[in-house]
Amino acid sequence: MVAPMADPLLTLTNITTRFGAHVVHEQLNLTVHKGEIIGLVGGSGSGKSVLLRTAIGLNRAAAGTIQLNTDQFGVLFQQGALFSSLTVAENVALPLLEHTAIPRQQAYALAKLKLALVGLEPSVGDRYPAELSGGMVKRAALARALIREPDMLFLDEPTAGLDPISAAAFDELLLTLSKALDLTVLLITHDLDTLHTICDRVAVLAQKKILAVDRLATVAQNPDPWIQAYFHGPRGRSAQAQQTAIHQEQ
Repeated sequence: MVAPMADPLLTLTNITTRFGAHVVHEQLNLTVHKGEIIGLVGGSGSGKSVLLRTAIGLNRAAAGTIQLNTDQFGVLFQQGALFSSLTVAENVALPLLEHTAIPRQQAYALAKLKLALVGLEPSVGDRYPAELSGGMVKRAALARALIREPDMLFLDEPTAGLDPISAAAFDELLLTLSKALDLTVLLITHDLDTLHTICDRVAVLAQKKILAVDRLATVAQNPDPWIQAYFHGPRGRSAQAQQTAIHQEQ
């Protein structure tokens, strides 16, 4: 677990975002500490993806300040967002080709290394996204997010659409990489197993702000009705029971 007083890598202060008259976030505050994995949860339409895009500068906040204490970060968008007309290796190498002066051949060699790092065979680099399984697409997208040696990863629903075995394998991969590469991770998820398995803290986005942020056990005790329904409904109880069984086996 991350130390509570670790240096902040991302600080969002009094963030307000809106589209026309529609206010998505209002006076929202969130701090992500160096070295932690923090899971962001919230109901559909609560503005989780908007918040991620605002944090990395793709959306402009109407008010508030964003302090991202690194120039190197990687992003895994929903469904992987690989370019269908490019091979997997070309997709992974693209950030290097677009933003650095690295020669093309060297960029492709580095792309193959990143694919190996996320558990994909070298031959996968020559295939196209349509030829991959859902789990392989997510791993390829993760390789692309890692290509520029980031300090922080922003992941939008990284296990959405995966079967339970593939989702669990992706969680374990992310946990291993975060420790090995000293990564800080902010991930949007609806997967309660992910929250229990790899997240140091959980942040709940509701009512246009971060309603609660703490370790999962503490957040789950928040009396807010949405939080209670989310963490203590049938799926929440199932995830908790599964984690309890795993700990007892260990």
